[in-house]
Amino acid sequence: MASPIGTYQTNIPSGVNIQIFNPCPPCQCEYDRTETNYMTSPVYPSNYYTKDFTKTEISEKTEKTETTKTTEEPKFETAPQKKVTKLTDEYIKKLENYLSSKDVEKRILASKDILERVQEDDSRKDNIALTALTNKMLKDPYQPIRFLALGMLEERLITGNAETVETLKKVETGRYSKNGNTDQDAIKASSVLLKMTRKVQE
Repeated sequence: MASPIGTYQTNIPSGVNIQIFNPCPPCQCEYDRTETNYMTSPVYPSNYYTKDFTKTEISEKTEKTETTKTTEEPKFETAPQKKVTKLTDEYIKKLENYLSSKDVEKRILASKDILERVQEDDSRKDNIALTALTNKMLKDPYQPIRFLALGMLEERLITGNAETVETLKKVETGRYSKNGNTDQDAIKASSVLLKMTRKVQE
């Protein structure tokens, strides 16, 4: 007689014990966990997750830039050379003639030219020709020309000589005059005389 589908019939005699043995001996399948030490070499450095690589890249770029700057040769800009007018005999005579002219405009032109010559070269403060022309300006009847000469002497653009000192003393006597311009000349002359007596310690 056929058994119905879905049912199984096992004929196991009673009193029989079934034992299932592990086919693999213990020595081959079991392992001592305490003796085996698995070491996995790290793929990334120890500070990989804590290191700020952005700063590292910036510092590397900065170092490269600084290295490039140090290797470049410094460029020095040369200052343009100042042009100095030559004091020829012809030029000095022309200035003297203009200062002796009755035309005040010519005397003013010559006075301004003398000022430019002493300003463009410091070594001209002791120039004999320019000192003589400055003394002539001090004696000019037109007050603005005298005042210009006093200014050059006061600023030590012209150091002056013995004739300069004598002329300044005469100008100094005009102090407390009724003429305001003469009074101003006298004050400036006193200032120049004081500065001429100073000696600079070297």
